[in-house]
Amino acid sequence: MAGNCGIVTLDNIARCFGNALPHTYQEHALAQKLICRKLAGMLRDSKELQYQSVLEIGCGTGNLTRWLKEMCIIRQWTLNDLCPDCKKMVSSLLSGEKWQFRAGDASRMDFEGSFDLIASASVFQWIADLGSFICKLHGLLNAGGVLLFNSFLPGNLYEIVELTGKGLSYPGGNAVRNMLSKYFRVEDFQSEDIVLTFNSPKEVLEHMKQTGVNATGGELWTPGKLKRFCKAYEERFSENGKVFLTYRPYYVLAKRK
Repeated sequence: MAGNCGIVTLDNIARCFGNALPHTYQEHALAQKLICRKLAGMLRDSKELQYQSVLEIGCGTGNLTRWLKEMCIIRQWTLNDLCPDCKKMVSSLLSGEKWQFRAGDASRMDFEGSFDLIASASVFQWIADLGSFICKLHGLLNAGGVLLFNSFLPGNLYEIVELTGKGLSYPGGNAVRNMLSKYFRVEDFQSEDIVLTFNSPKEVLEHMKQTGVNATGGELWTPGKLKRFCKAYEERFSENGKVFLTYRPYYVLAKRK
């Protein structure tokens, strides 16, 4: 999308998110913040709020970390992200806590020990083999351990996909449930549409650039191409002078069998 981040590789994903983190991510990550609040609510409702050890995958700037710290009693934290700079972003949140940070691709990394909770917000869509990753997480959790995460369903960011032909491929809800059922008891599975409004299609592209989600594929925005994109977006996805962008997250709380 905007920003010309190129094809989907881990290096490009890390670069796009890394570029967005220092100054702009928190301001623009509207849907991401709502998603973290929803995940936190599911955990609160489960009344599973005390953990010896927690692994958070893709901690980013700490939106989910804040909720976990506020709600839970956690003795040992392990935080992970593709972007090494995220360590600085979360260090102030965990001052006085026992914690460590591991930079890298969680699907390929070895994590020491085992965990009572594995949590992750808006990361699993980047995992190439979700089924194998779910199996790996099962192996990292203690008996009865909790897996809390979200990802996205088909139709996510459909406005962009329809106009550019570019986007990620997402498994449907039933497919995700089937992957999980081999290793977990699904305690809660929810989905929703989060519709953001913007003043113009250019603002949509800027939002995607500043939150890193433009790592779905490079787009060379010549003046003519940008003009045609904006015109088509306004014609198809606007109302009362505003344009829309739709996120379609699903949310999972599951326990290790």
